[in-house]
Amino acid sequence: TFLLLKLINTSGKSKVSNAEVSLIAILLSCNEITVKRRIEWLVKNRWIRRNQKTSYFTLKSFKNISFPKENEYFRDCEFNLEELRNFKAQLGAIVFSFLYLRFAKTLRKNKVVAIKGATYQSLYVDFIVNAEFAPIAISGASSFYGLNTSKVQRLKHAAAKAGLIQVKKKFTRLDLSQHEIAHFNENTNNAAFFAKNKIFLQEIDHVRPKIDLSRFRKSYK
Repeated sequence: TFLLLKLINTSGKSKVSNAEVSLIAILLSCNEITVKRRIEWLVKNRWIRRNQKTSYFTLKSFKNISFPKENEYFRDCEFNLEELRNFKAQLGAIVFSFLYLRFAKTLRKNKVVAIKGATYQSLYVDFIVNAEFAPIAISGASSFYGLNTSKVQRLKHAAAKAGLIQVKKKFTRLDLSQHEIAHFNENTNNAAFFAKNKIFLQEIDHVRPKIDLSRFRKSYK
């Protein structure tokens, strides 16, 4: 809804008229009540502000709704209207593609990346962006974006289902007894499991984006 408001009102100001609400509902294949509820959320979270004197709404700039801690590292992504209708998948792809680029940037700068106690270094000496898979933890994405893990998992699933990211599962066989596994799972959120009479540890999923995130263009408002 916010993206369409920005697209319709290139000046950054809108009266959010009934005609606009109807148009957005048609474009997103939803009803007007849903659009109005989303606009109320945008107002509540100050993505758009109403000028009481002019009755116009000011649409916040993309940079001003970005994360302050990453303000030196903006990225943008282009997608068409059909892709916008599946926004959950697009958002999931952007979430994990951005973290993928942060992994590559950190690796290039420090030659090593630590994730959930594991150190990634030797396997990624010649890391090629968008060609290699990178470990992206759900918990890390949740912490970075301030979202609960269930929502991040749903975004990831939607993006993978739409073919916007590739996900590779990683497992390590463990040499532990059933008693040791029970104790192990108490401290690792059930990361170990049985399969074909063997015990495996599920590691961080590795992700490779299938979309391009470009450097943020100053012309975008």
